[in-house]
Formats: sequence, C-alpha cells, structure tokens
Amino acid sequence: MEEDLPEIGDPAVLAHLDGLPDDQRQAVQLRVLEELDYYEIAERTGSSEPAVRQRVSRGLKWLRGRVGDE
Repeated sequence: MEEDLPEIGDPAVLAHLDGLPDDQRQAVQLRVLEELDYYEIAERTGSSEPAVRQRVSRGLKWLRGRVGDE
C-alpha cells in the first residue's frame, strides 16, 4: 500500500504508533489499517485533504525511521 513501510501489523511498527502525535497516528491508522482514501479521512476528521496527506506522509516517514533503526 504505502511505499517502503514494513507490515503495519508488525509488532515493531504497532509499538511505535503510540509515539506519533495524535493527528498523525489517526491519519496513518485510517489510511493504512482501514484503507480509507484521503478524501474519506478528510471528511471523517474534518480536515483538508492536503493536511491529511501531510499527516500520513510525516507519520509514515517517522515510522520508517524508527523501525529502520531497530
């Protein structure tokens, strides 16, 4: 789904989700776990689509860095 992200169900990834800011964690969970598109996430969270894309991107980048360091 999202580029270069280890399996989201992997315990190492799940352990790091709590380290994300709330808005990023919610966006990543909705995008990756629930497989919602950006429009649906924006509607659900009351945010703009660009803001949701940025949150998902930043959250995934942060997760890649944490999981890659292990």
